[in-house]
Amino acid sequence: VGAVNYLLATGFHGNVMTPFAEGAYVMWRIRPRGGRVSYDSRFEAAYPPSVTRRHDAFYAAAPGWE
Repeated sequence: VGAVNYLLATGFHGNVMTPFAEGAYVMWRIRPRGGRVSYDSRFEAAYPPSVTRRHDAFYAAAPGWE
């Protein structure tokens, strides 16, 4: 909540890399300003399996995450 409040207070506009659980909240708060999130809880309906794998690899710092 604090990080999102900071983004809103500073006038941030852009994309945000978000963990799965927090993505929906961040999207809900920043979306009216045009922001987008990398991932959220709509994963089964909105994201192909390849996005899920790449996103999980990034957060796990798995080989090839770069």
